[in-house]
Parts: sequence; structure tokens; C-alpha cells
Amino acid sequence: MSSSSRPVDLDLADRDWYLDELYIDWRAASAQADAAYSAWQASPAPDRYAAYVAATDQADAATDQLAAAHACERAAARPSVRQRLFGWT
Repeated sequence: MSSSSRPVDLDLADRDWYLDELYIDWRAASAQADAAYSAWQASPAPDRYAAYVAATDQADAATDQLAAAHACERAAARPSVRQRLFGWT
């Protein structure tokens, strides 16, 4: 998973795959953050807290990537104002 949230230019066949991969990355990062939180709660220690914060940061980055990809998909699917008002392409 890259840390960049820049949109990726993919053809239609690859877009679903890309969104699926981002979703899988997000779920995995969220699960790791949950596990790190449970470990920290079970045995509070500075290193476990640091692991929890790092895992939460990774989950947040995965969330941002997934949201950006969905925003690009919505923008690509939505007609422009010009198209909606005047039928122009």
C-alpha cells in the first residue's frame, strides 16, 4: 500500500480491482489497529501504546486512500454542470 492519496488513472476494468485492494488494505489496517489497542489495554506499556498509535496512523492513511479513490470514482461518474444544464459534452 502506498502512502500517497493521489488518484490513479486506471481503465475501467482495473478500477474495481483497485477499489477492492484499497478496501482490503483498509480492513487489514483497521484490524491491526484494533489488535494493537487490545494489546495495549491488556498490558499498558509505552511500547504497546506506540504500536497502537502507529497502527492507527496506518489505518487513517488507508481510510484516506479509500475515500480519495471513491471521490474520484464519483467525480468521474457525475456529469459536469455544463452537461447537466445544457447537454454539452
